[in-house]
Amino acid sequence: MKYAAVKSTGLLQRFGVPVAAIFGIAFCIYHTLSGQFGLLALPVYQAHKAEMVTKADELARDIKQVENRLALMNRGALDPDIVEELIRRELGYVLPGEILIPIDGLGK
Repeated sequence: MKYAAVKSTGLLQRFGVPVAAIFGIAFCIYHTLSGQFGLLALPVYQAHKAEMVTKADELARDIKQVENRLALMNRGALDPDIVEELIRRELGYVLPGEILIPIDGLGK
């Protein structure tokens, strides 16, 4: 008499791979939505980007102003107005007959 080999499969062997796949997919979906770089964090990063762009524009404007002042203070061609402004501000010189009124926060 011949016997056929019958292999019994347990519940874990039968459903283990599909359950693990479902948990893996759920894990990926969760972190896609609410992870550190997920879709729910996108508005925060967009607001931060807008703030950084504004700050970069301000810095670019400040750099341009400094470059313009440096161009005016070039050794070959000093602008008399810039020289007078620096002397008055840094050394405190005033012309006879002028009245000096110091105002905090200006000229810095």
